[in-house]
Amino acid sequence: MGSCPKLPCKLTPEPHFTALLADAEVICKQMLSRAPSHATCLNLLGVVYQASARHRLAIKLFAKAIAVDDLDAGFHYNIACSYQATGQPIAAAEHFKTAITPLKPIILKLLGACTFSQSRRPEDLSSIEGRVFAWPAWLQIVYQT
Repeated sequence: MGSCPKLPCKLTPEPHFTALLADAEVICKQMLSRAPSHATCLNLLGVVYQASARHRLAIKLFAKAIAVDDLDAGFHYNIACSYQATGQPIAAAEHFKTAITPLKPIILKLLGACTFSQSRRPEDLSSIEGRVFAWPAWLQIVYQT
């Protein structure tokens, strides 16, 4: 598959958020001690770990959140970012695909409004890339057929 494309994930926190991340971690752990399968809290703690580059821990928490609610696109997006950060592009692509599948009709409609056929695949769009819009590399992976 070659080199991994850059994905649209912000994986490092701004310096002034570091203290807030520590507070959020404590609060999330307290909540999870009372409600260990609270999907939103599992995801939030995963985001805290992700923001502090503890991606393996983040992946475990995102996986637990997905086990509780596998329809939440945000959970899939978050785990995909951590998979990408840990050098697992196939797992990342699978979760990105899951995250944006509900958006596929909207994406295709927007792309159709950009003056080209909706039936074109991403690799067919290389000639217009940069002129109409910048086609994200991760979408090329997700929509390969």
